[in-house]
Amino acid sequence: MVDKIKPLSFIFDSFEVYNADDLKEYDPIFFYGCSRGVRKIIERKNIDPYNFKWGSKHKSGWKSCSADYPKGKLLLKADWVYENVPKMVINKDDIKYEYEEAPNVLYLEEHEKFKDINGNILDIEVRGERDSKKCYFKVKDVEKGFNMSNLSTTLQHIEYGYQKEIHYKFFTNVNKDSQQKNQVKKYLYLTYKGMLRVLFCSRSGNAEQFQDWATEKLFTLQMGTKEQKQILVSDVLGVTVDAVREVFKKSASTIPCVYLFALGTVKDLRKTMNIDMIYDDNMVIYKYGMTKDLVSRTQQHQADYGKIKGVSLRLKYYSFIDPQYISEGESYIRSFFNTLNMKLEYDSRSELVIIRNEHMDLVKKQYSNISFLYAGHVKDLIQKVKDLEKDLELKDIYHKNDILQLQKDIEIKNMEIHMKDEKIFSMIRIRELEEKLLLSRGITL
Repeated sequence: MVDKIKPLSFIFDSFEVYNADDLKEYDPIFFYGCSRGVRKIIERKNIDPYNFKWGSKHKSGWKSCSADYPKGKLLLKADWVYENVPKMVINKDDIKYEYEEAPNVLYLEEHEKFKDINGNILDIEVRGERDSKKCYFKVKDVEKGFNMSNLSTTLQHIEYGYQKEIHYKFFTNVNKDSQQKNQVKKYLYLTYKGMLRVLFCSRSGNAEQFQDWATEKLFTLQMGTKEQKQILVSDVLGVTVDAVREVFKKSASTIPCVYLFALGTVKDLRKTMNIDMIYDDNMVIYKYGMTKDLVSRTQQHQADYGKIKGVSLRLKYYSFIDPQYISEGESYIRSFFNTLNMKLEYDSRSELVIIRNEHMDLVKKQYSNISFLYAGHVKDLIQKVKDLEKDLELKDIYHKNDILQLQKDIEIKNMEIHMKDEKIFSMIRIRELEEKLLLSRGITL
């Protein structure tokens, strides 16, 4: 988006002034409530008559006129402008808008979004940052998604106990769809604390669904066993380097695969890797590639990237492929990441990408699909492995309270596969060991 040109002042009646119309165009948020005319700003900001003039522009220049003159323009003195109009103020800390401009939209992954009792995603606009004190939810969308038609009114009634700035907040934003140029609208948003209070006080079915989910998570974090806590966070953090070694060091042979390692967030690595400010702090840097030996490759990456300040190497995804299709699998995954146009150039290292949160579901699907595309003779094996992984996905624990029972249900105890091909049989055994060892540590892949 191209920045608007800063208005120019001019001399009128021996004073330096600005045309209020130009200021409104440049800083529309400050002129909220003046959609029908910029003159309304005098009343809204209680501007002293000494700080403004009325003038009309002619071929010969500006001339004084009365406020009633149809073509008259409101001219604000520069001294007042520099002290009151936020975008014109020299020291930005000295003044704030009556209502702050809405922060940027925060894009969430599918599993992060609110859902109804049937598991359908609720379309709720979220703005701000991934910080409990800087995250806001549009009340209009919450009303619709959770069937709370009077929520806006309830929030602003003192008797219900909701407090402005603590539980809710007003933001303004320029309505780009409006036929009126730069029309500014005021919107009501819930803070994260306010959102929790609203949902825990509601009796709607969708809200109770969230109550069950949140109660389970809070209980696990505060009073859950070590194993339950590990299960809760493992999918978000990925698999540690040590866990990869523990699982694969007992393997009798190696298995070709494509992989994706997480190095850390942009926030943690921005300075070290000189990452441009166009990338959000919450985005993640990844290293993708192909290997015939995941253990050795993990050790290599740990020795290399582990020396970089801020890097915490974790295995996010990997997919087995038939040995005869190694080059095809590697080419496929490289082409996929090239289409995202998120390549990161850093110190001659290749295959580094910065991935937006909203793209991670697509990335996960690609790693799931690649095994089927290049399965070859191990197609049946990979299908069975994927079926097991599907049962283990943490999406089940977002909606159920019985985590331990879920673990027991998916333990691989009775899996007996008889195959003549020793290579295929050994690969199955390796996968069994992998699943059992990770489950014993409360970690799922």
